[in-house]
Amino acid sequence: MYGVVKLMQMVGQLTDKFYYTDCLFFGAIMSATDPVTVLAIFNELHADGDLYALLFGESVMNDAVAIVLSSSIVAYQPSGANTHMFDASAFFKSVGVFLGIFSGSFVMGAATAVVTALVTKFTKLHCFPLLETALFFLMSWSTFLLAEACGFTGVVAVLFCGITQAHYTHNNLSAESNKRTKQVHSDHFLHMQTPFMPPPPWW
Repeated sequence: MYGVVKLMQMVGQLTDKFYYTDCLFFGAIMSATDPVTVLAIFNELHADGDLYALLFGESVMNDAVAIVLSSSIVAYQPSGANTHMFDASAFFKSVGVFLGIFSGSFVMGAATAVVTALVTKFTKLHCFPLLETALFFLMSWSTFLLAEACGFTGVVAVLFCGITQAHYTHNNLSAESNKRTKQVHSDHFLHMQTPFMPPPPWW
């Protein structure tokens, strides 16, 4: 994008100033995808569940990377007079910020999922399915708030928290809680895919 802007300025097709940081922000914004329409079509065609999960996971990961990239570009602050030009030290600092935020969010999400798995495994929550379901959702959603409070990205933390919970925590839930969480999950995504459909009566 930066090369295209420079080329357009050279041939006289662009007179406004577009800085290097502006091109970085544009690239970060364009890296995000919106798969709602495709997922709705998959749902109508009853596409394979694995294909649906792969597309949804890829789109969520793209959105998460775009958020982390935006945070990294904010940290891109070259020293000296040319504050909007390319600077190697600022570039590597931004890469470090990107890796730090992403890895920190990953660790926080996985750690929260492990705590949830331990709580559901070594306590008597399975005797109280309603309480078990409520704590499961609350501890999962608290991952987002905890990550944001610590300066990380909540979307990445929630994503990896869900991946870890699918392998560990979900197996520790009682049969009733397992059924209830799956029902809420399917109803929630049905509502996301059909934005003009009214929400379920209990919502």
